[in-house]
Parts: sequence; C-alpha cells; structure tokens
Amino acid sequence: IVPTAAQLDDCGWVANRWCELLPVPLELKQRLMELDNPLVRLELVGDVLERTGIAPTQ
Repeated sequence: IVPTAAQLDDCGWVANRWCELLPVPLELKQRLMELDNPLVRLELVGDVLERTGIAPTQ
C-alpha cells in the first residue's frame, strides 16, 4: 500500500509507521506509540534510527 501525500505530511502517521518497523523491543515500541505528542515521538524515532545506524547522523 502506497501512503498518500496527506499521510506522509502527518508526523504522527510517519512516526507510527517507523515505530512498527524499528528493530527495538516491543516494550519500547509500545512506549513510543503511547506518547501523546507526535512530534516528540518522531524525534525519538529519529534518535533510534541514528543510534541503530539506519539513518545517518547529521
């Protein structure tokens, strides 16, 4: 399924999709998904991506 432009513009949707794919324990995924603020969730996902080497550091 190809995401829509609106979905890709929604930081909460993007953060949730990344949470589903992250190579981290389920408990951490759950805690991330429970965060109320999608911007904070996306920032933390970015941190995990950098720490795991999936995304390059800036």
